[in-house]
Amino acid sequence: MESITVPAGYNMADAGNSWVGADESDRGLWMVFGIGIVLVLLAVAAVFDSAWAAWMVLLSLPLALAGVMAAFILAKAAFTREAAVGVILVVGLAVHQGILLIDAALAHRRSNFIRFGRGTLRARDAFRAAMDRAGMITIVTLSTLASLLPLAIHTRTSDMFGGIALATAGGTVAGTLGAMLIMPSLVALGVRRSPSSKAADSSWAHGAPVTPI
Repeated sequence: MESITVPAGYNMADAGNSWVGADESDRGLWMVFGIGIVLVLLAVAAVFDSAWAAWMVLLSLPLALAGVMAAFILAKAAFTREAAVGVILVVGLAVHQGILLIDAALAHRRSNFIRFGRGTLRARDAFRAAMDRAGMITIVTLSTLASLLPLAIHTRTSDMFGGIALATAGGTVAGTLGAMLIMPSLVALGVRRSPSSKAADSSWAHGAPVTPI
């Protein structure tokens, strides 16, 4: 820099790693994150025809995002814009696992309606749904972690691919544990209801939500 000459009235200074447009980039990532969550909820509510199902799937996101935070804390790494891209990937993976669990729970609910004439989802049905989908959820997790290995090996977390790999790995592991251990309990608590309403039984058979007690 000392060897560079500039016109009269101008000066030059080292700007470090800052670059013009960083704020716009951060806002763009948050916008993509927010739009992604909204679209996911609308898609889940439309597919299952149930606001309750969309709400249950939404509960899987805080569990996965907590895993992202834990991964960076344990690695003592700074959260960068590149890592935010990994968070967007985590949202999709966590929602996928939540959908698998909720779909199995709704299948048990429909089975109870056919067998007993009442669409009641018992607590054991919620945990049985997690067991039914355990294989699929585990395969998704293992395949995701395997695909992250080339990015993570010999890559620092401060690099682009290292940050993406760390965020995705932490969120995927936490989302899997949440889907297998925590979400069944939340599902069981969210579907307890009064058995006195016959009309509610019909709506449960088609996936519509009812008022919990």
